[in-house]
Amino acid sequence: MEIKVRHPKTSKEITVQWDTPTDLDGLVKKYGPLVVANNCLSTMKVSLQSIIRGALGSDPQPSPKEIQEKVNKWKPGIRVRGKTPQEKFQETFAKMNPEQKKEMLRRLSAMGA
Repeated sequence: MEIKVRHPKTSKEITVQWDTPTDLDGLVKKYGPLVVANNCLSTMKVSLQSIIRGALGSDPQPSPKEIQEKVNKWKPGIRVRGKTPQEKFQETFAKMNPEQKKEMLRRLSAMGA
């Protein structure tokens, strides 16, 4: 499995290979059921916390009872990696007309980009 990491402050980047199974049986065989279960629960807890934070920050904010109902109905799923800010910018920039692109480049140059 390929793991790509970028340091947020220095923008240094590295890609490494991690030899690990990608299916449940293989993971349990290599790491044991307790390790797999603990990591699974940890990841699910972080996902659920994100959903709860989103509810707390929404307007209007749901009641504690409504948030609990959301928690009760939640089921983990497979998350697809979102686009990086750079990828989003490139897509947006590609859709701009020539005048908008020129203005954006002017602004970026003024920022020292």
